[in-house]
Amino acid sequence: CDPDIYCTSSANSVGVGAFIAPGGSSSLSAADLSFDCYGLPSNQYGIFYYGAGSTEIPFGHGYRCVSAGGVGLFRIPPAQQFDAFGDAEIAGFLDQGPANSGLGAITPGSTWYFQFWYRDPAMGAPGFNLSSALAVSFEP
Repeated sequence: CDPDIYCTSSANSVGVGAFIAPGGSSSLSAADLSFDCYGLPSNQYGIFYYGAGSTEIPFGHGYRCVSAGGVGLFRIPPAQQFDAFGDAEIAGFLDQGPANSGLGAITPGSTWYFQFWYRDPAMGAPGFNLSSALAVSFEP
């Protein structure tokens, strides 16, 4: 997978911030795309989400880098609990909703933007932050 990494990751309660990294490929037929997020506070929760547009606006303790792009924002289920090392991962989501149907359908030739939104209560109010972001152009 050769996505474009973009957007700023802001400091969190455990260090320099959280970073999202891809695995697998952007091939829809292979359906092996995965994401890892690291640099998270341990034993908290978050979600991977995506949208059809990119932005960079302050949100929580960080920056929201994914926009609705005219179709909406889509959560990739399920919510993730980070391990003791502050890592979270998701795989096998391209053949499930919302990625496989409706307004969130990921199709060949489309580009979607992905980010991780997570709880970080140790930072104080508002208690959440976001990772860096990825732009992924999908192939058949």
